[in-house]
Amino acid sequence: MSENEQSQIFNLAFPRVAVSDPIVYNVGQMFDVVTIIRAATINNDRCLMAIELRGSQAEIDKAVKYLKGHKVEVTPLQAENVDD
Repeated sequence: MSENEQSQIFNLAFPRVAVSDPIVYNVGQMFDVVTIIRAATINNDRCLMAIELRGSQAEIDKAVKYLKGHKVEVTPLQAENVDD
């Protein structure tokens, strides 16, 4: 892990139309971040998830923008530097 690596935890709320889409997978593929699912509740209407994103602040910001662009509600919970 690099000196500039950040760790941020978010609550995500996915709308019904996005429940079956691979949005979290896409975040890990499209951006230089590690996605760690901390908790999730999924039903046919909605998905609620606590997720940790690790990477540079710039990459985390891009990932959050992508999530919001797919109508995912993103609420930051915690941010910290990640030590080696």
